[in-house]
Amino acid sequence: MRPLPRDVSAALATEITALTVYHSNRIERVGLGLPETEIIIRGLHAPGGQYSIRNFMDTWTHAKALAIVIEFVRTGLTRVNFRPSQMMELHRCLMSECPDACPGMYRRDPAFIASNSEQVLASPPEIENLVEGVFRYLNESRHHDLEVMVNVHAWLVRIHPFADGNGRVIRLFTTFLALSSRYTGIAFTGGVDEYFASIRDWDQDPQVFGSLVLQELENMSKVYTKACSDGEVLARTKANRQFVAIQ
Repeated sequence: MRPLPRDVSAALATEITALTVYHSNRIERVGLGLPETEIIIRGLHAPGGQYSIRNFMDTWTHAKALAIVIEFVRTGLTRVNFRPSQMMELHRCLMSECPDACPGMYRRDPAFIASNSEQVLASPPEIENLVEGVFRYLNESRHHDLEVMVNVHAWLVRIHPFADGNGRVIRLFTTFLALSSRYTGIAFTGGVDEYFASIRDWDQDPQVFGSLVLQELENMSKVYTKACSDGEVLARTKANRQFVAIQ
């Protein structure tokens, strides 16, 4: 398949980035709408109207953190040499405008999930050792990359290592794992309740969350495939126009 024309490639990058940022924010009910997120990704201006400056900053810092993920991949980082310090760097960028979240630091206070008070989260003294255990698995496991992606995502949700921004950082981390494993990317575009329920039930039935992750990987692949098809059509159209001009 021939390389995408530059304009199609740029549009594809914007679309994939906007989908990733928007849907991750949507799960937490923060940030901007999808059209406004695309505007931020293009760097045009800050949308006004119904959105507050906090909505804008949620989207802006998320986009910057995603740029760090892409740079990690570009420099050859993979799951075998990814470290907790790099996850903390993502958190530092994502929550840079929220000092109460202690950007780049593990939480120091007990926490629970409001929608599921029975879900036991790690106590602050446990967090560092538990995260280290997850990263040993990440770095050393011989499991399929997809299985590692699913397990690491669910484990980190259970640990909840940060005071705020856990879900967004973990989804950024999952995006890194997808990209570094040669997937097109991942954006959790489905129902929010389905997403949380599949993680909640992961230890009883990991296949449910695994199927959800696989479906989202396939969805992003379809975005790329469509862009490639559109790019080929555009390239042929341009070539035909050049041929007619020569005649």
